[in-house]
Amino acid sequence: MKVAEVVIRGGLALEMRAFRWLRDTWLPASGYLPTDLPAFEAWLGLPYAHGAEHFELACQIPIRVPTAPGGWDQRHL
Repeated sequence: MKVAEVVIRGGLALEMRAFRWLRDTWLPASGYLPTDLPAFEAWLGLPYAHGAEHFELACQIPIRVPTAPGGWDQRHL
């Protein structure tokens, strides 16, 4: 599985901004498409190691290469 990823160190507001940026800015400009899988976060180290107000994690969105009906890669058309 291929993912788009942003690592954050901060609070919940920063985490939400990171996911919005991936979805609204990076993804449309990347040439990739989201998959049908949900976005997720991967903790860096132990969950809540820095308390409930500060997180160190990777915000990830599963992505795929767009393909034409014949199955070929459309990114470079």
